[in-house]
Amino acid sequence: MSKNNLFRININKYMSSITCDKSLFYGCIEYQAELLGVKTGELLEVLNEKVKELLNSSNFAVRISHRNLSKVLLNGYFLNQYESKASDGGIYTPSYRKEIERDVLNIPLLLADEDRPIYGMCIPKDGSVGEYIENGPGSFLGANDGCLVVLNRNILPYTTFTLGDSLANYEYLRTAPVASPFFNGIYPDFYDKFSSIDELKEASLSDVFDTNNNYLELQIHGKSNHSSSIIDYVVFTKEPDEDLVSSLRCLNIPYVIVPSKEHTKKGI
Repeated sequence: MSKNNLFRININKYMSSITCDKSLFYGCIEYQAELLGVKTGELLEVLNEKVKELLNSSNFAVRISHRNLSKVLLNGYFLNQYESKASDGGIYTPSYRKEIERDVLNIPLLLADEDRPIYGMCIPKDGSVGEYIENGPGSFLGANDGCLVVLNRNILPYTTFTLGDSLANYEYLRTAPVASPFFNGIYPDFYDKFSSIDELKEASLSDVFDTNNNYLELQIHGKSNHSSSIIDYVVFTKEPDEDLVSSLRCLNIPYVIVPSKEHTKKGI
């Protein structure tokens, strides 16, 4: 099939195709419920509510190198790895990733490359964001140069999530829509984290997603939703160069440097 005949994404149809796959995780939930002394249905209800809470109380963001952020600002778009032919600090495996996107994200293999997702993550809104950026999960992404783009909530209808890195944890989780979230599996180490149902209920984003590939991953679908207009502000952990600052100012995009320097009234 020629490139011109590849499918373009229909967001509404795609979102409605996503369902909960309990067969993937129900055994783990049954076992965990027994350990916590609760019924399986109660644990699932708590997990569903926890997912909603974490999405609602977090910022949506993309880790990216200073160099590639400059390209986004210049070109007006974020590129996925199929378009850029590279990965910004992650693993570049386009053919394998398409299989994972089919199995985990329910994306057809023949979807046009430009409509395939760009990837982000949830980050804390509170004062721990600087520590989370520098040392938290996914800190290896973006070439370790301290740059994170916070996205506006306009992306919500076009965004899905997985409770862990979808590439590293493909056997244990499936995607779900951010606009109507539900528990759909999680990275395997999660089940060892909490010794009581109350501890789980009180858990923060940093408690649940704290190491290695254990981050709350976001997938933003459709080329039209990859525009630089989805940027709300940028967080740096070291001083950006003058050219990058100039580009941000020309586009009226605020930025902050955490933890000590503030260059905008934008809150974190």
